[in-house]
Amino acid sequence: ELAKANKEYVKANSMSRKERTNYESLIEDINPEALLADGFEDALIGHQATGGCAVYCYNRCLDILMERDKMTYEDAHEFMEFNVVCAHMGDFTPIFIHVFGKEQISD
Repeated sequence: ELAKANKEYVKANSMSRKERTNYESLIEDINPEALLADGFEDALIGHQATGGCAVYCYNRCLDILMERDKMTYEDAHEFMEFNVVCAHMGDFTPIFIHVFGKEQISD
């Protein structure tokens, strides 16, 4: 049930190629098979050096969920863990990282 609901959410919130950010276009150029996390464009921070997978800042994803979807921190964290991070969709599934200390990415 949860997987089905997640697939419906992703489908309903998919962007057209024209709407994608420059970074998303760059990743698609590097690896056309790379999967992108729809709705987390502002959390995209790079790509994996060897495989070309999209890399997202986990904390920025939490911020997006709390701001856009009005989730509490706990709900956003739970959503990320069960619906995003654990959603392995093949070899080019996006990567979500925790950034350390003062290098942490913030707006």
